[in-house]
Amino acid sequence: MKKVLDARGLECPMPVVKAKKALAEMERGTLVVLTDDQACRDNLKRAAEKWGHKTEVEAEGEVFRVVIEKAAPSAAQEVARKTVALLASDIVGRGDEALGRILMKSFLFALTEGDNAPSAVIMMNKGALLAAEGSDVLDSLNALSEAGCEVLVCGTCADYFKIKDKIAVGRISNMYEIVETLTDAEKVLSP
Repeated sequence: MKKVLDARGLECPMPVVKAKKALAEMERGTLVVLTDDQACRDNLKRAAEKWGHKTEVEAEGEVFRVVIEKAAPSAAQEVARKTVALLASDIVGRGDEALGRILMKSFLFALTEGDNAPSAVIMMNKGALLAAEGSDVLDSLNALSEAGCEVLVCGTCADYFKIKDKIAVGRISNMYEIVETLTDAEKVLSP
């Protein structure tokens, strides 16, 4: 089976998200992803190889063809269930806050689009604000929760920011549970 996905003109991470969905719909075969962006070409190749698929890149003028041969499912999915995301801020990185908010929204969206949602997302300090009413990442956090990811909000942080009664997703936790969740994790993501 050969399937073609036209991702020309799409911004990251959408080509990777669409490729992952297309691969999930395929039992076996080849997925050809068309892109006109070098960064997307490279991201698609890296992602597909990380997922265990063989890839090849072909250039046709200004269009790149990322050819992905679908591999059988692997044990990588089980490892991801032991991954915890620690969000200690409502932005990613230091510097421009507007960019940091965009990056956080993109990070959480990307987590929802993967087959391997983390087992938990922990929100501390200003990260606790992400779970409060009015947050622009509630859809992503709800999607993670629905996928079986535990969403934990630091109770001390919720008290400090006076949002304990405004938590819209997840539940209030405590430092003991947070430390236990982090020490039990095989991998901790912290953007």
